[in-house]
Amino acid sequence: MPWIDWIWWISGSLVGLGGLAWGLWAMFGDDSRGRRRCPRCWYDMSATSHRRCSECGHEVRRESAFFRTRRRWRRIALGLVLILTGLATFFGHEVHDKGWVRATPTVVYIAFLPHLDSQTTFKELLDRVTEGRLDQWEYRLLVHRCIGALGRIDDPQRLSELSWMLALIEMGDRSQNRPWASWMLVSEKDREGAINALVQLFDHEDINVRLTAIRSLVQFRGTAKIALPAVFGQLTSDDARVRSEAGRMLMFVGPSGKRVLFFPMHLGFLPGKVISPSPSEVSFYGEVGACGTDVRCALPLFLEGLRSSNPNIRAASVWALALLGESNDDICARIVDLRDDNEESVRRTVVSATSLFPLDEKVRVTLDQAMKDSSVNVRSSALRAIGLRGITCHDYLDRVHAMLDNSERHTLNVAAETFVLIGGDSETAAAALLDLLRNPRSRPYGIRFTNLYRSRTLDTLGRLGVESPTACQVIEPMLESPDPDIQSAAAYAFVMLGGDSAAGTRTMIDAIRAEQKSGTNHAFSRMFRLARSGRMSTDVLLEMLRAEVAANRAFAARFLAEAGKHAASALPALRDRLTDSDPNVVRWAEEAVQRIEYEVDE
Repeated sequence: MPWIDWIWWISGSLVGLGGLAWGLWAMFGDDSRGRRRCPRCWYDMSATSHRRCSECGHEVRRESAFFRTRRRWRRIALGLVLILTGLATFFGHEVHDKGWVRATPTVVYIAFLPHLDSQTTFKELLDRVTEGRLDQWEYRLLVHRCIGALGRIDDPQRLSELSWMLALIEMGDRSQNRPWASWMLVSEKDREGAINALVQLFDHEDINVRLTAIRSLVQFRGTAKIALPAVFGQLTSDDARVRSEAGRMLMFVGPSGKRVLFFPMHLGFLPGKVISPSPSEVSFYGEVGACGTDVRCALPLFLEGLRSSNPNIRAASVWALALLGESNDDICARIVDLRDDNEESVRRTVVSATSLFPLDEKVRVTLDQAMKDSSVNVRSSALRAIGLRGITCHDYLDRVHAMLDNSERHTLNVAAETFVLIGGDSETAAAALLDLLRNPRSRPYGIRFTNLYRSRTLDTLGRLGVESPTACQVIEPMLESPDPDIQSAAAYAFVMLGGDSAAGTRTMIDAIRAEQKSGTNHAFSRMFRLARSGRMSTDVLLEMLRAEVAANRAFAARFLAEAGKHAASALPALRDRLTDSDPNVVRWAEEAVQRIEYEVDE
């Protein structure tokens, strides 16, 4: 701490504590100690038994009034002034050092939440929430204030801001970027209050308010299941943007860690490809949407939807019932009975839904049938549902092994991962994927082996993590691919399979730069995975940390932060960057130092 900060701190402490001591003495220091004193003029009346003061003439009704403690109010006021002066010394130094916006306590911003300026004070509060700088009681107060304000104010911009505030609080705890920070899940404190407040905004006349409310619900993931009926209602909107956001929200709702069951029509609600529901779908979604957050109201409608002649309604009903009624045996049985449906999307959704059900005889029959289905997508769904159960499905090992040799290109990646998850040998799975990369035409046609499937195969190889010099030799030429997606996938697999980490890390960095021009981020996400695995080359990033270009230094600090304890050797260099001339570099260097120190201590 600089010496000037010590002066401010000591001065403020002395003045504030002095004022506190002075005020306490003035309040409690002059006790009667058993003496009879006039409560008006404090004349000593110990020598008389009368209740009228001989000095000022004041008459006391009760004897106890003679024994009051004397309060010296002027001195108390002086003590308060000194206390406030001490606090002002602290706060004044903060204002001088950081500016009044950053120096203002969080609780003040929360108290004036509906009236904060969007560009300054509200943005500062958002930054504090994003960085996890609130105490738990401040989070609770902020959530309470946000939910209350959403039901009272009319300003569209402020409604959007408060909706997103709830999303940021919920999202913060799910993030692993700042594990040392203070987080709180809204869904654990007032899930129904927050979700109901957001759902009420679905009927707002401003389109941006509705879109932000739906986007905010996405961050609640599986805890937002009670909002499913209301979100279904938004699929009937005339605005394609609302339908797209509603479809995206439905795609991300589901049990954490069980990413097998997806909303069956999610591809029809991607930006730029938003479909218009048929009249029968509009009618069905509208009836469901009228239930709002009342799941009991929606369940009979979804059960009725299982008998619809429209396959999209049947598939959507299967999906919703699997999430909302997974613990109901009757509902599970009704879903599994649709395994023979003549529509692929319905069969695929039924198979995926079994991942949430107990592994009983009906589920086994469904999985066995799905593994022989004529549809590649249904077979892939069966493999994912089996892999999710892990070693409990070890009895499927031989059948999955057979699919490694005979399956189409499209299902081989899923079969390889499932084979390992249920207890198979990872080297056998890696060998099958490597054979596909060498001789893609040797496999049944299935789906054309495009660069997309080639990159997925490389990703799967990397996740298997089997050290194989042979595999590295096959993959190494792909490091020179002109396609950044292939290049980054190859770099990831190359390093994870035991290849030179320096070469792989440099290739990954080149792919990220190439992708920045196209607007994609596949290489970025693979670099994150590589950093978290501990296989990334710290030396390459240390070279970048000393680069002349500030953007390169910030890039290096960011991924060293992601590496955590694996980048402990970079701590001295990162500490040097805490005084960098570029604020972005300083920001990521601070994050990296905090994360590495936290993980090393842990």
